[in-house]
Amino acid sequence: MLSNLTVADLDGGINFVDIGCSGDLDKKWEPVSGLINYVGFDPNEEECRRLNAEPSSFNSRLFVPFAVHDGKEHSLYKTHSIYCYSLLEPNMPWLDRFAYNNLFQVEGTEQVQTHRLDDVDAIKPINVDVIKVDSQGLDKRILENGQRLVDQALYIEAEPGFTENYVGEDTFTDVDVFLRNRGLRLFDLELFRSARNNPLGKVSPKQQLMWCQGVWLHDLVAPSVVFQPLTRAKALKALLICAIGDFLDYGYELAAFFHGKGLIDDNEFKSLSEKKTWEL
Repeated sequence: MLSNLTVADLDGGINFVDIGCSGDLDKKWEPVSGLINYVGFDPNEEECRRLNAEPSSFNSRLFVPFAVHDGKEHSLYKTHSIYCYSLLEPNMPWLDRFAYNNLFQVEGTEQVQTHRLDDVDAIKPINVDVIKVDSQGLDKRILENGQRLVDQALYIEAEPGFTENYVGEDTFTDVDVFLRNRGLRLFDLELFRSARNNPLGKVSPKQQLMWCQGVWLHDLVAPSVVFQPLTRAKALKALLICAIGDFLDYGYELAAFFHGKGLIDDNEFKSLSEKKTWEL
C-alpha cells in the first residue's frame, strides 16, 4: 500500500520545508524523493540561484535566499566553519574548553535582514508536512515565528544544543517544551559529544553531550490535539512518514485512528498490521 502511493494520492506530495539547508537530505528520504515538494532556505542568494538551476529528483524544488528568524536585522557571525555560522555569537569562553573550538572562531560579521517563517510568500499557500531546522541556536525562536506551519506539520526535525554553545542559544529543553505545548512528541534522538581540550579528551570513554538531532511527531491521537484539516491525503502522508522514520507501532496506532474516521478502508487497515506493508 504505502510503497505504491503517488503524488495524486498525497494531494500533490509531501511538502518539506528545510531551514538552514546544507548538503543532501538524510538517506531515509531517498525512497520517497519523487513525492517531495522541497523548499530550502539559505541566506546566500548566489548559492540559491545555483541550486535552483541544478537537476533534482524531487517532485518540485525551490531554494529561497532568506535568513529565517524574527523579521528584524541581525549580525551574522561568520565562523571558521561555514556550518557554524549563526545569528548568535559563539560562546567562546565555554567553547574554548573543547577540542572543536577552532570551528567557532569568528572571522567576520555581516548585517542580514531576517524573515519570519509565517510571512514568507513562497510557502504561504502550502500546507506543510515536514519541517527540518538547523539554525545554530535559534530553533525555538524560528519555530515560534512559524506557528502556522508548526501546527500543520506531521514531522519536525531540529538540532538544538544541550548547553549555550552560542550566547543566548535555544537549548534542547526550550525546543522540546515548545513543541510539546503545540501537540508534538519526541520520537527519536541522535546524540553528539565533544572531547575536551586536554590530553585525555580524545581517549576519554565518555565525553560531554553537546547537541542532538531530534525528531518530533504530531500526536494526532491525543484528545487534546486539534489538527485540522485531517484529510485522507494528510492521513496517508502521516503513515508514509512513520514508515520513513521506522515508527511502525505509532504508524499502526494512527492507522486505527484513521480507520475509525473513515480515512482508510478496511483492506488498507488490515494490510497495515503486517510489517511488509511498511517497507518502502
